[in-house]
Amino acid sequence: MDYSTNRENIPGTALDPEKEGSHRKTGGTKARKRTGKAPAESSEIEKDLPSGQAPLWESDQTADLDEKELDPIDRKIIRILLKNARTPVKEIASQVFLSSPAVSARIDKLEKAGIIRGFHAEVDYRRFGYHIKAFINLEVAPNQKQEFYPYIQGIDNVVECNCVTGDYSMLIETVFQTTEQLDHFINELQHFGKTKTLIAFSTSVEHRDVPI
Repeated sequence: MDYSTNRENIPGTALDPEKEGSHRKTGGTKARKRTGKAPAESSEIEKDLPSGQAPLWESDQTADLDEKELDPIDRKIIRILLKNARTPVKEIASQVFLSSPAVSARIDKLEKAGIIRGFHAEVDYRRFGYHIKAFINLEVAPNQKQEFYPYIQGIDNVVECNCVTGDYSMLIETVFQTTEQLDHFINELQHFGKTKTLIAFSTSVEHRDVPI
């Protein structure tokens, strides 16, 4: 389903759902230190902590994080937010046996470390008429990438673009409302090189998160 005639730019038709925030701080920027023994229910979390690491109910201070330094409490907070990004901080706190300010501080640090990259609404784009999902393979010469990357980032109908191995250098996932719009886009892409287009009939596994 490849074409060769260049045409006008596609009018902006892509779904751009408004991103929603999903948590609020419930205390100061510095978490309040808790004292006393850990709740009995938290023994399962405590036993999973790395050897020599104090549980957070003894010290609410956390170091700068990366994905290799997350403790079981961080991972549980992330799993809760992945399931429902609008979960109130108070409810998260009750599940991980921490104070609300301590949970807010942890979420803030996870964001600053780039581990939590945002909070988004998951929208069924088909309800807005985007019934055409297509995967496009594209040849792009190395000396064209400086021009190609800004171009492809500016196309709202592109869901994802990956540089890949094989006969084609790019794999582009797109959604469109009509095949005519897809036709226009393919012709624009052929400015860079040869294309090969696959239109999806159905999706058996939707985008999902990996285990944390």
